[in-house]
Amino acid sequence: MNLLIVDDEKFSVEALQNTVPWAELGIHHVFSCYNIQDAKELLENETINIMVCDIEMPSGSGLDLLAWVEKEGMPLVSILLTCHPDFSYAVTALEHGALAYLLKPFKPEELHSTIRQAIAKVRELQHIARLQKREALSNASRTLVQEQFWFQLITGTLHGNAPGKTLIFRTIPCFILSCFWLRKIRQTA
Repeated sequence: MNLLIVDDEKFSVEALQNTVPWAELGIHHVFSCYNIQDAKELLENETINIMVCDIEMPSGSGLDLLAWVEKEGMPLVSILLTCHPDFSYAVTALEHGALAYLLKPFKPEELHSTIRQAIAKVRELQHIARLQKREALSNASRTLVQEQFWFQLITGTLHGNAPGKTLIFRTIPCFILSCFWLRKIRQTA
C-alpha cells in the first residue's frame, strides 16, 4: 500500500515520515510532495492508496487537490491536516470524500488510528472493485453462453448429452426460433 504526504512545510513532512511506523501499519512506500502541482503529477504516475494532505499551502489548497482527485476518479482515501479550526474547511473536505480532518498539532495515536481506518477503507474499496470486476466478467460470460445457445438452437447444432442425438428443438421451424432469438437480443440491448 502506498501513501502520499502533501505539505509545503518540509519539517511537517519529515516529522510524519519519521514518527509514524509505516511498515507496521502496512504502508510499503511513503511519497512526499511540497506543493499541489507536484502532487498531481505524482498521482498521475503512481498508484497511491492514501493521501495525507495539508489544507493551506502557498501554491494551492489541499481542498482543491482533493476536488481534483475526486474529479479524476482516483480511488484513494484522503486525510486532511490543518492548523486552522475552520468548520467550513471540514465541511468541504467531507463533501469531497475525505475520510478525516485532523487539527495540528495532533497526537501520534490519533494519526495512527486514522491511518488504520484509511487502510481498512482502502481494503474495502479494493474488495468492492474486485467484486465489480468479477460481476462484469460473469455478465459477459453469461451473455456469451446465451448467444451460443441461441445460435446452436437456430442452426440446429444444439445436441443433447447422448452422442448423435439432437434435441427436439431441431424440429422447430427456424423462423419461430429466429423470432425468439431477436426478442432476446432486443431485451439485452
